Parts: sequence; C-alpha cells; structure tokens
Amino acid sequence: MKSKFKQFQKFLILVPILLLLFYSGIVNAESIEDGTEVEPDMELTYYLNVYYNGIDKTGGVSSESATAEVKSEYIYVEDRIPDGLEFIGFVTTQSGSIGATQVADGKWCSGQVVDDTEEDEVDSGVWNSAHTEYTYHGLHYTTSDRTVRFKVKNLKAGGVLKVGIITKTPEEIDDPNTESVETRRDFYNFATAIEKALQAVSNTVHVYMGLPDEEVTKYNVTYEFENLPQELQDNTPALPAQVSYVEGASVAVAPPVNLEGYTFSGWSTGDANIQNGSFKMPGNNVVLKGSFTPITDKYNVTYQIQEGSPVPEGYSVPLTKQYFEGATVKLDDLKPGDKFGNYTFSGWTTSDTTISEDYDFIMGANDVTLTGSFTETRYKVEYKFYDTVLPPNSNNYLPATRTYLPGASVTTATKESVTNPNGYELLGWYKE
Repeated sequence: MKSKFKQFQKFLILVPILLLLFYSGIVNAESIEDGTEVEPDMELTYYLNVYYNGIDKTGGVSSESATAEVKSEYIYVEDRIPDGLEFIGFVTTQSGSIGATQVADGKWCSGQVVDDTEEDEVDSGVWNSAHTEYTYHGLHYTTSDRTVRFKVKNLKAGGVLKVGIITKTPEEIDDPNTESVETRRDFYNFATAIEKALQAVSNTVHVYMGLPDEEVTKYNVTYEFENLPQELQDNTPALPAQVSYVEGASVAVAPPVNLEGYTFSGWSTGDANIQNGSFKMPGNNVVLKGSFTPITDKYNVTYQIQEGSPVPEGYSVPLTKQYFEGATVKLDDLKPGDKFGNYTFSGWTTSDTTISEDYDFIMGANDVTLTGSFTETRYKVEYKFYDTVLPPNSNNYLPATRTYLPGASVTTATKESVTNPNGYELLGWYKE
C-alpha cells in the first residue's frame, strides 16, 4: 500500500423537534477539499460527526460553545461505503470506547456508541469466521451491503460524537467488474441517522479518480418520495443529495429510510436495473422513488403494582400506552430507590422483554406488562466513636445499627450498654 494518506469529514446533524438546525461542509483539518481528485491505491479516512442540538426546559440553547440539558435516545446511524472503495477498518481509541466531546473545548460530554459487541481486543476490529461482518466495540460493517451501522445513546445537545472509517481507493481507475473501460471513477458518500420519527441525512462528500469534469459527460441520480402520508408532508424526511456519474459507473443505492411507525418500500426506478443494492449508470438521468406505509399494529405497555405491595397515598399507576414494534420505550420516571412519601420504590420488572441499564427497552411484537412494588422506608440509627482516644479494635465495641419506620419509638444505647475495655472508659453518647 502506498504511503499517501488523506482524510475528509462529513457532518451528520440530528435535531430534536425543539430546534431545527442545518449544517454542512468540509472541515480542512488535514483534509482534502470536496470534489478533489484522489490517486489509486490510496488510503482515505473520513469521519462521521454526529451532532444533537436543542433547547432545554430552562431555555438553554446548544451550540458549538454550549451544551443544553437535552439528551438523545437511541440514534441509529447507517453509512454505505461507496462502490469501488475498499473498507479497511475503523479509527480505534486507546480504551475501545467511542464517546462524545463538546465542540468548543474538547471536553467530554455524555453520549457514546452502544457497545453491543464487547470484543476482548481493544487495538483493532474483528472479522467474524465467515468474513462477512467486521466489528469494533459497537461499530459494525457488513460486506453484503457494504454498510457501516452503529447506535448512539444519550448524546447531549451541543456535543459531537466522531466515528472514523478507513477506506482505500482501487488500484486502477478502470473497474474490472464492468464491460466498459472507465477513465473516470466517482465516489460519493453520505450517511443517515434516525431517532424515532426524526431522520437526518449528512452532507455529501465526493472525490474522484481520472479525467476532470470538463472532459466527461455525467448523468444525475436523484431521489424522490411518492404518496407521502399527510403527517409526513408537514415534516418531510430528508432526501439523499443528487449525485452524478459517468455512463457505465457502478452506483450504490442509498440505504432505506427506517422511520418509526412506517414501512418503507425501498428505492426503485424504471431508469436502471438495480441488483444487490447497486446499478450500472445508463446514458441518462436516473430517478429513484420510495414510499411509506403507516404501520397499524401496536402493542400495549401496561404497568401494575405487585399484589401485596403497599401503595403510597397519592400514587397513581402509569397509564397503559401503545407502541410500534422497534420503538424505544422509556419506562416511567420512578426509578429503583426513589422515595414516594414514606415508601421506597423497588423498580419495574418484566419477563416480556429486556430492560436496559438506561431504564428503557426496544418494543417487540408483543404486549409488555411491567410490575413494580414499594417497601416502607426505614431509617438507620448508627453509632460511631470520635477519632480521639480509642482502644484497639474500637468498632467492636459499637452497638449494632438498627433501622426504624418513621414515627417509631427509638431507645438509644446507654453508656452502661458498652463493656469498657481495660484502661478505657466510655464517656457517653450524644448526637450533633
């Protein structure tokens, strides 16, 4: 492999409904300009920068220099490697974790790639035995569709989470998989991100090998939505950007749009023949169309208090709600250990699904019943010695710690209840 190395960056902006912000561009930090000619057999590293922006309940606005107290749920990111580029691996970190930083000062803010693979190796990724999937601590690449996928969780507004992907250009300009002899190869790249019904498309980055624009004829590939449901017409999902290729080029079709609550038809066209997610560019423009069908099936999430458990005065069980399959369900705000009056909540449990550490779960094609319970809150009365003149093993002389319900009558230990060790006398107990 040649020693040449360049990198380019693309930006992926995801915004909650509170704030709508568009941002795109190429950052020149040892980067190449968008639309630059690259050489054969050359490493290209590009970075997906995932942003989450918003306004919190206090009115704080996220920006490049400020975070807001708003965090994402699951953000699903997909990025298809352009046809012709070879996937090499991911940019690794010393710890193996991929977390978020605040844009302005580089400090850590909340948010990370969900490590659902947990490899033992930290320094590099791992291919499976069939060499069809490459993983690195939650980052996935599959050879069947040449797509990188990962999930981001709890990304704080104003932070940025960066994932680097290493690729390599082909050894020759001519594509050996086509009948024609290419004198130009174009590589367009963009990524998509989805959080519930929010969908974002990154800016497109583009490099090429071979003849310059003025010496070739290129044709456009554009995307359209058909028959959008009324509720999506007011908040139309973002479309992939228009791209251009010379006749005979191999063109990768954009990934499907997976909006919560809808089934996507996939991208189709009568202008070209799509096979395995790609098509040979004809000598004309190509329009790819897709449509959404609302999902009608929903499943119940029901809360109940365990039989025999006390119920605090004023407490109401959360209402039953309905969700689509695949939806992220955040449990009721009451967490294990929370106090409600003189009672402590023990937490929600279920055998119908798996609850994550963040107290949520992915809805399956089944109803879910969550069961909680309360215990009366007890408080401790414990004894300690001041660190002054103490006998050896002084803790052995302390009265036992006991717990009491609020309102209970407490008889404290007396001076005489402690056996004095040789040479020492207990002066008595008092509380601050």
